[in-house]
Amino acid sequence: MVDEKDFQILARLARDPFASNERIGGSLGLSGNSVKRRIESLIAEGVVPSTWLFPIPQIFRRHSRIFVYKDMAKPEAAIDVALQTDPVVWAGFDVDRSFHAHAYATTPDAAPPPELVKALGEPSFAVSPPFSEATAAEAAVSSIDLRILAVLMRQPRAPLKEIADATGLSAKTVRRHREAMFANGSFMLFPVIHAAQARGLVLYNAYAQGAAVPSNVQRILSALPRCRLITTRTNPPGVWLIGWANSMAEVADVDAHVRGLPGVERSGIIMRQRVDFAVERVEGWIQEDLARWGRAKRSGVSPSS
Repeated sequence: MVDEKDFQILARLARDPFASNERIGGSLGLSGNSVKRRIESLIAEGVVPSTWLFPIPQIFRRHSRIFVYKDMAKPEAAIDVALQTDPVVWAGFDVDRSFHAHAYATTPDAAPPPELVKALGEPSFAVSPPFSEATAAEAAVSSIDLRILAVLMRQPRAPLKEIADATGLSAKTVRRHREAMFANGSFMLFPVIHAAQARGLVLYNAYAQGAAVPSNVQRILSALPRCRLITTRTNPPGVWLIGWANSMAEVADVDAHVRGLPGVERSGIIMRQRVDFAVERVEGWIQEDLARWGRAKRSGVSPSS
């Protein structure tokens, strides 16, 4: 069961994933324990996935490439097939049955993996979304960062002490590196909401793009009182929002309203039905890079890209 306070918690987590339960609860009239229970319940009910934080592809000298299929006949089975295909890192489908396989490809214009085409056919189209503008050099991270990222992928909300115990680092070091990576955009947050309707509440994501959109964020939010800002992007310029409604009809009204806002050139409503992640694949890349760091340390040189 999902209510408006759950929505407020999700909106806060999408902007500040490491805010303590007490800080989140303080603005909502909830205790830290209550916030913790609500987050655990949202995961247990499948409203949000347990994994929603991933290193950006540039860390591994790779590029985002999304292969899109329209009206997939058996999307649930297709997720399992896609996640078995290297280098796909997440796969999922929307309420409209459009299916997405997100690969961390070695080239920015990579063709779909042959194994994916063999199993699912040719995608309807492919896109290379600019989730991050960082170059591979700008996205470079240390071996300490990699160790922390490995924990965060599986436990985005893990307390500092747990991360410290898992990595052999001090809590102070973990905090410093985690905050630096967040500030530098070393990982992307997946504010994924699996389409949920309970107590009449519908949760969704929305986006609006246009050259003037980032500078008009407050006007847009004022026009959409049931939406909250997740992030502002510059390439292409736009905003990503999280919203709630009492019905699908209200969601349709929001969609039309956003399209008509001044300066909005492109917009849409995203309602994910399910998204799963190939965490083990990314963990393998992390271990490969940690091994490179180890070899470099033994040889006395920095690891090359």
